[in-house]
Amino acid sequence: MAVSSERQQSGNSASLSAEEGTSPERPLEITWEDLDLPLPVDSTYESWMLSSRAKAVLDRYVRISGYMYAGIAQKDAIRTFPLLRDKDCPFGPGGHAHHAIEVNLQGKLRTAYTDAPVAVEGFLTVAPFTGTDGKTWSVYHLEGTRIQ
Repeated sequence: MAVSSERQQSGNSASLSAEEGTSPERPLEITWEDLDLPLPVDSTYESWMLSSRAKAVLDRYVRISGYMYAGIAQKDAIRTFPLLRDKDCPFGPGGHAHHAIEVNLQGKLRTAYTDAPVAVEGFLTVAPFTGTDGKTWSVYHLEGTRIQ
């Protein structure tokens, strides 16, 4: 599904159609820019940081492309993994928490690790993950229903 040209030009997620993102059959195509927050590296997420642009794409079925975190131990039959904005994005210390989405593939859906970009579809929410250092390592969570 393509993003509307009006949305691409304005960068405003509020201009989406009412049907986009309401079901797994009509996921809303989003970009990492939709998820940007004023959250510095190695900090803790607070709800006031959530931008209106991010709020507009939350609690919807979305499609987003990114990279699987290379540090996951399992390489086959993967159910849960961090999806990163860029291949070289650090996850954890030194990383931007809004550049990572914790993906949890649903049902029997599994995938194998790849260093190529992947597109993931699913229901997007805010569910901050706190790392061992007490800082927020990821802000978003995606209940994945499809991965390509």
